[in-house]
Amino acid sequence: MNILFCYNLDNLSGWGSLSLSYLKKLKNKKPVVFCSKKNPNIKAKQYAILKDPIKYISNPFLFYYDSKKIIEVIKFHKKKNSKISAHFLVEPYIFFTFFLNKIIDYNIFYVIGTYSNYFAKSLRWKFLFKLLFKKIHVVIFLSNYMKQKISPYINFVHAKSLILNPYIHAKKSALKKKEKNVLRVLSVGAIKKRKGYFKLVKAISNLNIKYPNRIKLTIVGNINEKKYYEKIKFFIKKKKIESLVNIKINLNNSRLNTCYKNSDLFILASKEHGYNLEGYGIVYLEALSFGCEIMISKQSGATDIKEISNKFFIFNPNSLKDMQKKLKSYLIGKKINKRSNVKMFNKINHSNELKFENFLEKF
Repeated sequence: MNILFCYNLDNLSGWGSLSLSYLKKLKNKKPVVFCSKKNPNIKAKQYAILKDPIKYISNPFLFYYDSKKIIEVIKFHKKKNSKISAHFLVEPYIFFTFFLNKIIDYNIFYVIGTYSNYFAKSLRWKFLFKLLFKKIHVVIFLSNYMKQKISPYINFVHAKSLILNPYIHAKKSALKKKEKNVLRVLSVGAIKKRKGYFKLVKAISNLNIKYPNRIKLTIVGNINEKKYYEKIKFFIKKKKIESLVNIKINLNNSRLNTCYKNSDLFILASKEHGYNLEGYGIVYLEALSFGCEIMISKQSGATDIKEISNKFFIFNPNSLKDMQKKLKSYLIGKKINKRSNVKMFNKINHSNELKFENFLEKF
């Protein structure tokens, strides 16, 4: 019996996209899903018991309170002599194991990104986090980058660890041709400092001086840090590049997909900021599936893509010069082959999916 601890079952976030992908592979095993909101399009048994992860961090007593409801559900579904495997796809929910340990046989912890980094290093949580690993049987890192960041702070004596890069279920889409003499750049993610948007906008502004109207940027995301967003908007207005930089807020899936279709190059200038980091970035895979070229921040787990292909640039998100140099190469001759990029996506995605399938065979 497999149990999944998810948050929202949608593809509007990394957690949600991962949960939907993994849930699809587990559907034949009839999993039980704990989440914050049910998805009517999913046939699995769903229980909307879980709260926003931030609420649990603010009030840890809620772990104990909600664990009682979870135990009742598990007992209801548990078959005689069956083994229970719990998949914690949202990091803060792993603290439920302190109360569910007697009823769950295998705890599988998915180390995704910022929260794991926070729990491993913060004074408030690191003791409990280390203690927790005595109750975990398998640790899955989303990338080599995440393993390098977290491993020095935890003890693997009681747990097996492995790296499983994410995969997505992409929809086939007609590829649109490149606009003549214009490089259409796209960046997708929450608008906050660690996504590096300000430096990216500055790079576009600088390149426009030498290559006027040859490079355009679209940013798609929700506003997480209002002051940072306003700083970017002020810079755009000051430099008079409103026609070159377009920020789109709160797009639905259909409109986001249109942005991918109408873009040539995808870049995510993610960087480490406090405890915050980019464990992988599913948007890289989404962009590739639409044929976009990709530029990968070296402070991102997506650098694992280089193990399959050296085609794509990896850049330093803290270096404006490096970012501009690699963007410039697309303006002065580096070709973009959308069909080739889609083939590369299929290769990368299939490899990651196959590894996850092989892992699931044990459960």
